[in-house]
Amino acid sequence: MFGGVVLSSHDSPFSHLEERLSYFREDVGLNDYLAQMALLYPTWMDTAKYPKVNYFRRGELYYYMVQQVYARYAMERTANFLPKTEMLMWDHPIKVGYNPRTTTPHGRPLLPRANYMVPKEFNPHGVWKVERIERIVLDALDSGLLYNLVPSAMATLLVMSRDPAFYQLLHRLINIFQHHKEFMPCYTKKELSFPSVKIDTLDVGPLATYFDYFDMSVTNGIPIPAGKDYKDYHYTMRQRRLNHKSFTYKMSISSDENIDAMIRVFIGPKYDSEERPLTLEQARMGFVEIDRFPVKLSSGENMIERNSKESAAFTGDQESFAALYKRVETCITTKEPFYVTESFHCGLPERFMLPKGWHSGFTYQMFVIATPFDGKASSMAYDRYLDNYVACGGPKYYDGKPYGFPFDRRIDYKDVFHQANSIFKDVKIYHKDESDLNRPEHQ
Repeated sequence: MFGGVVLSSHDSPFSHLEERLSYFREDVGLNDYLAQMALLYPTWMDTAKYPKVNYFRRGELYYYMVQQVYARYAMERTANFLPKTEMLMWDHPIKVGYNPRTTTPHGRPLLPRANYMVPKEFNPHGVWKVERIERIVLDALDSGLLYNLVPSAMATLLVMSRDPAFYQLLHRLINIFQHHKEFMPCYTKKELSFPSVKIDTLDVGPLATYFDYFDMSVTNGIPIPAGKDYKDYHYTMRQRRLNHKSFTYKMSISSDENIDAMIRVFIGPKYDSEERPLTLEQARMGFVEIDRFPVKLSSGENMIERNSKESAAFTGDQESFAALYKRVETCITTKEPFYVTESFHCGLPERFMLPKGWHSGFTYQMFVIATPFDGKASSMAYDRYLDNYVACGGPKYYDGKPYGFPFDRRIDYKDVFHQANSIFKDVKIYHKDESDLNRPEHQ
């Protein structure tokens, strides 16, 4: 057997404060998630040509996925004392360069980008085409006519998400979509209320983040002398990843009747990186939906306890090629049946549920809202294997509300959000070193 463990290094020859976030951008789970979403919703596939393909609220879901990735990244910047991401401007320099240190399947290395590269100078024709598309979209939004638009082409997400400039691009795309949302009125008290339901209390267990190490197989990226020798080689790469201790939260909900409800749970910023308080409107695009689930409420008091591992908004690590190969090989050798799981994993890695805390603790805010749920969407025709996670787009977690509700529209007055069926809670997230985690009180 040949091989070994290669330590992953995120150090860049382009030294910059952005390297503080390399553990987030280089996370293979994040890269895999974005790549899967690009494959699940390719820009060239439309319902007219492919009517049998699942398209449950496709455009809105794709925007929601991108916005949630950006919001999660924004909170991680705050945790690392970094300011808000600057929006990508075609005629302004991109301050931070990036070297992907990645090769194509044909062995060709992807070119690095130098510091202070100006997109318009580097590729003027490409920028002209993008600006033209942006202008068409914005003109359509301003005129109120939306049809036959050219979709955003983000086919290289697997690599783009590792580049700091990717999040500047997301900032630009989100601003365009928010321009559309500005034409919509703010939610009224009636739209946010649930007359017969009241959330009385919300208690959240201790929240702690830490770094651990993950070994992933990279044998497929190593040149093997001969295909028949593949099983004799095994290389893994050890990568440092953000993680968090599992936690629980409990809520007491009073109801005047037996009724079905949908519960949404968010975590968002309360302060910026310099610990200045944010208004709810300033913070709203930074809220990340960490859980959503239907519940049957009984008349009277209802106690609901939920563990972070139950979340339908996040998913665990996917099976590696090496593990799949070994499983197939075992079945061939032992003649045992090979079982295929007919489900699809969608969502950010569950490790990213909480932003990195501070050793002294950093305050965020949790928000929980209960809304009516009649379950009618569950009777729609769709692919059942997409029903396990919110980001898959199945109707199981859909109650007629827009994705991102209620933070998807402008907030004029915070008081509108103070409804009986919702609750805000300040929470502190602590970051623990490995030595702290090994102490008995943290076991």
